[in-house]
Amino acid sequence: MVQRSGSLSMRGILHAASGRDKFSLTRFEPGPALRPFVEHYWVVRYGLPAGTSHTQTVLSFPNIHLAFEHDEGGRRALVYGIPRRPFVRELRGAGRTLGVTPKWVIKRFRLQEAAERIEQGAATSWTELAMQLGYFDQAHFIKDFKSVLGQTPAAYKSSRPS
Repeated sequence: MVQRSGSLSMRGILHAASGRDKFSLTRFEPGPALRPFVEHYWVVRYGLPAGTSHTQTVLSFPNIHLAFEHDEGGRRALVYGIPRRPFVRELRGAGRTLGVTPKWVIKRFRLQEAAERIEQGAATSWTELAMQLGYFDQAHFIKDFKSVLGQTPAAYKSSRPS
């Protein structure tokens, strides 16, 4: 695994300054075999003095996380869905969590948004829509759209009922 550039980012961690000395967050790029499936790995580590705790709020990216946790409560594997509200976690003692962010979830979310915008007539150009949805270029957006919906955005737009 390679540490991501910007991996020290606390993006999504609300009031991050209050937690900087309580936990660490690092993001890693997956190896070549997992890149088609995993956006990135993230690791949270913490070690708090006995009798103290820290409550942290996270505004998660619309995503699903597969997490492996090890703390005072034991070891467990969990799947966290897309939260409707900020995620609140109380940290006690020492622990660590490893998460896997599946790429297909991000892709599906982007493509649901794309299809909705196309259906509403809100898409002005494919390049502009691709950039608004976080794609680096129009070709990648069109390739993803076709791989999931079975047709290009233009074909999808022309096939919608009047």
